[in-house]
Amino acid sequence: MLKVQSNIQEVFGGLSSKLKSMATPGGEQQDKFMRAISLSALAELRVRVHKDGLNTKLAPIGTYTNKYLKVRQEKFSRTSDRKVIFSLTRNMENDLTVIADGDKYNIGFNNPDNFKKAQWLQDGTSPASVKAHTRSLVARRKEQLKRKQPKSNIINVKGYNRKGWKGFGDVYKLSERETEQLRMAADKIITELFG
Repeated sequence: MLKVQSNIQEVFGGLSSKLKSMATPGGEQQDKFMRAISLSALAELRVRVHKDGLNTKLAPIGTYTNKYLKVRQEKFSRTSDRKVIFSLTRNMENDLTVIADGDKYNIGFNNPDNFKKAQWLQDGTSPASVKAHTRSLVARRKEQLKRKQPKSNIINVKGYNRKGWKGFGDVYKLSERETEQLRMAADKIITELFG
């Protein structure tokens, strides 16, 4: 007579434990899974935007004007390449990172000024008039007073006028290729986890 032994109960117990850990917010397996996927997306996004100069649809973001290109070369020792890459001092591209938000991970900026720059580059700006500029100055001065900061050099310009700018459109949103990369990374992690 042939006697068969199996460890199927142990295998299913281990798989069940790993699945529960992945489903538990803040669980070790879920954290590893989400962080790995986010880092994969970050790498793709950084190359696409800050090196290749491509938007979400994988088309060129834009081209620099001759005047701006000259400033980039003379002041910041950048190349003569005309493609827009959202990188002048490399501050934004170095600040682009994976940010933990509770049990979720996002790709964004640690520095709020870089976040504002990214929004401005994508969405553009509205035109502003003397009245709008003056209201902005008053609001900033009130904020300084709340924080009890010394008066800074906020100058009320009487002839202020700024034209609006349309922006470059979606750039930091994941492209279809990057979304597919995320799926492949998730599949790989699941295979390694349960394979």
